[in-house]
Amino acid sequence: LSTPRTGGWEAARSLHIEALAILEELGDTRGVARLLTHLADLALAAGDTARARGLLRQSLAIRQDLGDMPGLTSAMESLAGAVAGDDAEAAARLHGAAEALREAIRGMLPPQAAAAHDKGLADLEARLGPERYEAARRQGSSMSPNEALATLPL
Repeated sequence: LSTPRTGGWEAARSLHIEALAILEELGDTRGVARLLTHLADLALAAGDTARARGLLRQSLAIRQDLGDMPGLTSAMESLAGAVAGDDAEAAARLHGAAEALREAIRGMLPPQAAAAHDKGLADLEARLGPERYEAARRQGSSMSPNEALATLPL
């Protein structure tokens, strides 16, 4: 994709919104949840964290209703990235909860997401310091997804 200044993000957003309407018409709720997460990724890339958080919360609700635990884990990790700028400790707790869920379901982090995931964790650790970072992740690992989500800033 091109940069936001050249209109690439807006074109991608428009195509995703079009695809979302098709998936909704087809009744593909899993696809809708996935598309909401992709739209949130585009919003984050464009710097619109508030929009990204709203889209991710919608995706999380659908994934929870469907019992889509791998999708829930990925969406939780994306949401952690979206709130990291406002509350790094909440983001670290959410990462801890997502990691615990991923381990419980024996889920794998998709290889194409590993580098960004690791960078996000390293950024959180740098912002919080190793002790606060580990404490927040440990706290999150003992929380259910709903408990961890309840600690996030609005």
